[in-house]
Amino acid sequence: MLCVAASVVCANAKILRVSNVNGSTAPYSSVTAALEAANNGDVIMVDASPDSYGNIEINKKVTLQGPGYWLIENGIHQEGFKTAEFGTINITAVGAKVSSVLAYSINPQADGCVVTRCKSETIGIASGVKGAIIHQNIVGGIGGGTNPRPTNIQITNNIIENETQNIRALVDSEIKYNTFKYSLWFWFLTGCVIENNLGVNETDKNNSIVNNMDKDWYASGKYVARIDTDYKKFDAIFSTNHGAFAGEDPYVISGIASGPYIEDITVPVSVEQGDDMKVTLKIGKSR
Repeated sequence: MLCVAASVVCANAKILRVSNVNGSTAPYSSVTAALEAANNGDVIMVDASPDSYGNIEINKKVTLQGPGYWLIENGIHQEGFKTAEFGTINITAVGAKVSSVLAYSINPQADGCVVTRCKSETIGIASGVKGAIIHQNIVGGIGGGTNPRPTNIQITNNIIENETQNIRALVDSEIKYNTFKYSLWFWFLTGCVIENNLGVNETDKNNSIVNNMDKDWYASGKYVARIDTDYKKFDAIFSTNHGAFAGEDPYVISGIASGPYIEDITVPVSVEQGDDMKVTLKIGKSR
């Protein structure tokens, strides 16, 4: 597993594996312990688990990477644990990245943070943060602090599920190729470029609004989207040029991190002494 994972990261970066599953052979049982041992540029890989990893602070410029979510529901894994789950993740190091986890709340609190391929109730960007990237997530709402508001935030290729205040309090930011389950809620947005989204049905003099598509089909109840594969199917009915699954870097099902990953592994229960043990790996690849 670690050999496969190593091909996705920089050769100079260390991979620190974390698992809180009883009996695991992972070197670390908590993200906090892995962070203490990590250097800037390292990758902290968190195994799926039935138990939450709790609340954490990412205080170094590292990548926190999980296995994705809805892995069983989408047929990526046939059995095992569903995801790596967290409570609140606060990102306090400039340029740190969180990828492919499930969390109640992910909060960029430093410039240049990246939140990608995660599932979260909310992404809360602290006041004054600049240059954060919110990309390929499924999230309830994305909000910024108001004194001062975050600037130069890139919000692209996300599925956004809240009905009200789903994007709020941003300045001079990009909101492109997102799917809104309901409609974009214009709340304290100024100087933003809003393009190629599904679910933008109004104009606003404070922002540049170009080439979006209105819709009310999820809100009407005619199309019930429970997981991301539902959104992909229904979005394609209306447009292949708008929303989370369009553009040059579309939303990735189940939030699988880029590069190779193990879909399935078959290991014999036993072998005769002296015989080779034949292990079969099924490898998938995510863009």
